[in-house]
Amino acid sequence: MKIWDKITINGVAFYEPPSMCGSCPALIIGRNDARGFCSFFDKRKNRWDNTPKRCSELFVKGFALGGDLAITIKDK
Repeated sequence: MKIWDKITINGVAFYEPPSMCGSCPALIIGRNDARGFCSFFDKRKNRWDNTPKRCSELFVKGFALGGDLAITIKDK
């Protein structure tokens, strides 16, 4: 069993990679809503959706690096 260290991404603490969008602390969900708002990527997400590939890769890299991380927008 892998023991994860705590990381923060854009000020949101993670103790383990979430398995679905509903278990991600970055998803803002109302009390009775099935859909929420992802504060990392500004998208509406269903709480039962699997974690997208870009999020999975983000968590793998984030836990490998550790510490406080930030997601930035690439300006074209």
